[in-house]
Amino acid sequence: MTDSTRTAVDNWYAAIKAGDWAALRDATTSDVVVDYPAPDGALPWSGEWQGPDRLQAFFRTIGDHLSVDRVEVTDTFETDDAFITVLKGQWTVRSNGRKVNARAVNIFRIRNGLVARYQVHNDTAAFANALD
Repeated sequence: MTDSTRTAVDNWYAAIKAGDWAALRDATTSDVVVDYPAPDGALPWSGEWQGPDRLQAFFRTIGDHLSVDRVEVTDTFETDDAFITVLKGQWTVRSNGRKVNARAVNIFRIRNGLVARYQVHNDTAAFANALD
């Protein structure tokens, strides 16, 4: 683990929590990739999103559909170029008020002290069912 690995992830989460797109852009590489695997059509935000503009579009798409009630980090794992967080949380679907309680794993790849890749593994079925 390096201090820059943890700092990169801390900066990422702080920017998201604050809704600060400039800070999020500053926390990522120019070719950042978001990878949110899910079956085709299951979630509006699934797929691969590349570049800072698409990163912002990814988070806006999620925000259009969900509000975050709470998220708690339960575990972290670190290497020199990767940081993994295990989360549990609750979200509310904006269109119907349904609650989603789920766990997620976020995998960050760090390059030169910046987030280069963000991969999310979540309970896709729980979110897809709540969106219906």
